[in-house]
Amino acid sequence: MADETEETVVMSSYLLAFVVGKFSYIETKTVHGTRIRAYGVPHKIEAGQADFALEASKTVLEGFEHLFKVPYPMGKADLIGIPDFSAGAMENWGLVIYREEYMLYDKDLSTARDKRIITYIVGHELAHQWFGNLVTCDWWSHIWLNEGFATYYEYHATNYVELQHDYWEQFLVNDLHSILDKDSYTSAHPLVFPSLVTRAEVDNAFDSFTYSKGGSINRMMQFFLGNTTWTNAMNYYLEKHQYSTATTDDLWTAVSEYIGGSLDMKEIMDSWTLQPGFPSVNVSRDYAQKSISVTQQRFLFDVENNATEYIYHIPLMFATEAAPFTSTPNLVWMANKTLTLESTELPAADEWLLVNPDAAGYYRVWYDDTNYDMLVAALSTNLSVFSVTSRSQLINDAFTFASTGLLSQVRAMKMTEYLNMEEEYVPWKTALNAFYYPDRMLSRTANYGLWQAHMLKQIDLLYSKYGWEYNPGEEEPTITYTRQEATKEACHYGNKDCLGKAYDFFKSWMANPDVNIPTDPNHRETAYCYALQVGDAVEWDFAWKELQETEWEAERNRLYRAMACASHAWILNRYLEWSMDDDYVPRDKCYYVMYYVAYNNFGRYIAWNFVRENWGRVENRLNQGEIKTVIKAIVAGFNTEFDYDEFKAFRDSANNTELYSETWTEAEETIEGNIEYMEENYDEFVDWLGNLFIKKITFGSLY
Repeated sequence: MADETEETVVMSSYLLAFVVGKFSYIETKTVHGTRIRAYGVPHKIEAGQADFALEASKTVLEGFEHLFKVPYPMGKADLIGIPDFSAGAMENWGLVIYREEYMLYDKDLSTARDKRIITYIVGHELAHQWFGNLVTCDWWSHIWLNEGFATYYEYHATNYVELQHDYWEQFLVNDLHSILDKDSYTSAHPLVFPSLVTRAEVDNAFDSFTYSKGGSINRMMQFFLGNTTWTNAMNYYLEKHQYSTATTDDLWTAVSEYIGGSLDMKEIMDSWTLQPGFPSVNVSRDYAQKSISVTQQRFLFDVENNATEYIYHIPLMFATEAAPFTSTPNLVWMANKTLTLESTELPAADEWLLVNPDAAGYYRVWYDDTNYDMLVAALSTNLSVFSVTSRSQLINDAFTFASTGLLSQVRAMKMTEYLNMEEEYVPWKTALNAFYYPDRMLSRTANYGLWQAHMLKQIDLLYSKYGWEYNPGEEEPTITYTRQEATKEACHYGNKDCLGKAYDFFKSWMANPDVNIPTDPNHRETAYCYALQVGDAVEWDFAWKELQETEWEAERNRLYRAMACASHAWILNRYLEWSMDDDYVPRDKCYYVMYYVAYNNFGRYIAWNFVRENWGRVENRLNQGEIKTVIKAIVAGFNTEFDYDEFKAFRDSANNTELYSETWTEAEETIEGNIEYMEENYDEFVDWLGNLFIKKITFGSLY
């Protein structure tokens, strides 16, 4: 018995796939006649769980064909959901393979975020049909040409499917801010790898730099070239190298040929792709002379030991009070360490200056105190003069500089005083993410109650507006996201109404577990987490039973995360112990359990002790990347010399120290930065909080 297949187009061998199993399918066709089938486990296909991904694939494929001006070359573009697939998805040409949770959608079980994640991943894999399949990176050293472009274009896909105009706003909180953080360690590597030889080196190249930094660099190019020029240049690159391979230099050559030599793309972009990190752009204004002094320095969390002399070719974009973000930003190229700007277009002494509007460039901006205060005042007076993305980046930059001591925590907090007027999701999400750092730093101090009281006051405004109940007719999905954040943070900071509702939802489910879970899917994770935090073993064991019984992967992941929210030490220790046993927790979920226990303020030191006491078992159970993730979560809250000494003692005694050198380096930089943050900010910050509420508690030199 044999099957005959059509001859493939010229393609890389790693893109070939066969799937054998008992699957059924639904199908459709694009406007150009390409057949699309969505395969899956029969009862899940019959339940309509592949319907959304099928329609999204059709919409995105048609959108990309129109955008790229190069027809999709295959006669089919199938997709299949696999119950146990190690990767999230794989872009095999003509047969994209997905882990089920990234393809299947059920309106009664899936959240709005689940739906958007499916859209992102469908867009990512279909973008690969051009960037990766039609044009393949010449060697894995240039893998960002595949993954960075797929990350960038997945946001276009979201616009095609949802017809929302906020899709680029989401890029900041999904990709940009997190990769800027990761690129701020001395262990960061260039986007283009100098050499990749072994299989392990190639595997490690598929990291967040390749994806998120690659996408961020592409987004920056789109801004400084202009959207039309960028799109046409990418089309030229695809047409020139189709059915072949390309290097990063081939990309720069193609873009330069298209734009006609107005910019030396190789010289500019080599500074972003061959060097690690990114610059901090320091802006100091001479208000009397109406001039601006700009300097650049690679930004590192380890400020004390920043001796790097990298120079980046920076597209310095700026807006002014007289010409705000609604106008085309001014653009000046900065190719040296320093730059002085003197122009009639610069703002008057009493007007603010905003550098890097819309977070268009891959860099951070530090301002002199006067300009900083004018930006804060402008936000509080009329926030609409700044775009959503500009407001988000102002907050993110301020809190990042505060974490390194370059800006006081109090001054950073002033950047968020306007939030009682903020209604957009992305600035709120940015602020809430930023608050995690002072929250972790204060969590074990005697004055955490002051921070908790302040945050309750901030969050109550959001919680009172959105609460738990969905109102029909509200715009989706960002209002749903905002509501999720409001309930999660209100519960985190102890809002009694929020905690009561979470517990009531959960108890209602326990009373009748055979019917649909009695809360909106978008709120389940918050309800689970905080019910288990205020509950005890009865609630936790019920969640464990439901975890064993559900086959819905997204629901299983919600429960895995929520069970780490428990506040009883023995329950968390049991959970960690079970994570080491396949009879309880699958190997691929072990690090998941350990990470979320460590991220829990109740669980951080429980996880730390467990890892130290069971290091050999942990090494055997987790891979190198998973260990790095767990260690990072543990040390995120370490901020005393005692913590540091304990960490160094463990590091020196651990096996395979060299294997984890990058992990240890990043952990040390994190702890050192945390200690410095406490030394420079704690007293002033607590005084500020105390002036808002009640007298602070003082323990001399202790926190």
